[in-house]
Amino acid sequence: MMPPQSPPPNPEEETLLADYYRLATDQIYFRNLVRQARITFELLRGILLRDDERAEVLGLTGVAGFGAAASAPTCVPRY
Repeated sequence: MMPPQSPPPNPEEETLLADYYRLATDQIYFRNLVRQARITFELLRGILLRDDERAEVLGLTGVAGFGAAASAPTCVPRY
């Protein structure tokens, strides 16, 4: 009895699998970019809030450049 042989490679199937692999890789890459952007946004917002707190303590809330976080939107975009 002869061992089973694998069928010849199907070029359409290979192309389809390569496309699926590329799409999955792109999805992972962009998901990581969104996660990094969200972390960066939240860190920057935290820095602005701390600066606002310092400005309030020093009585500088009316000075240009301070008070930015108070007027910034409070909702964080969720993806």
